[in-house]
Amino acid sequence: MDVTDFLRSLDEVLDQEPGTLRPDSRLDDFGWRSLAAVEFIALVDRHFGVEISPGDFARCETVSDLIALLGGRISSSASA
Repeated sequence: MDVTDFLRSLDEVLDQEPGTLRPDSRLDDFGWRSLAAVEFIALVDRHFGVEISPGDFARCETVSDLIALLGGRISSSASA
């Protein structure tokens, strides 16, 4: 999954129009509530097979923080 796909998936989780979220978007500005968090955790598990620690997850304030939390699992661009 690349950053564009990740942002598109996160737009869906947060019930936003495609293309709304950017890496510098603050999660609280987009209705980051417990249901969205649960959906995000499911998305990460489904696409990456990774469990996120609640402490690490709670410290995320921006989309970039979520991307960083996943480390190198999200590529910076689409594959050719």
